[in-house]
Amino acid sequence: MELQDQDGIFFFLSPEVRRFLSDNDIETQQFLNQSGHQIPIRLAQNPAPDTAGEKEPAIILLASAAVIAAATPILREFIRTISGRDPVIRERRLVPIEDSAGNVVRDPNGEPLLHWVDEVKGVHTEQPTQAVKIKGLGIEISFGGK
Repeated sequence: MELQDQDGIFFFLSPEVRRFLSDNDIETQQFLNQSGHQIPIRLAQNPAPDTAGEKEPAIILLASAAVIAAATPILREFIRTISGRDPVIRERRLVPIEDSAGNVVRDPNGEPLLHWVDEVKGVHTEQPTQAVKIKGLGIEISFGGK
């Protein structure tokens, strides 16, 4: 099964969680395998890095949203069990950056500049006045308080 780039789900681990997994000799793929699902991963460029010029590749999970939804509580429990701490899992989505007039800011190639925002379930936001089709979903795992 091969998925297009826009069908993958970006996967972010906070530096603290990455350090915790590394200190316990747990690779990202081993961590994902704890869910009981085979979730292939690949590396790609983050379309909206938190820091300008960031070169670290992003992890993309090559699985359906349904598989990720089923795996997420299992991964949360795995982290809770081995760390003794409650992890926080945020759903994120890519949205275009807008200027003060509400216009989508574009790069020199005409592509919209994007940034990640946490998605809050059950909250409806206004639709942008300009039609910009963005496909980008992600999840982030961190320890509480961030």
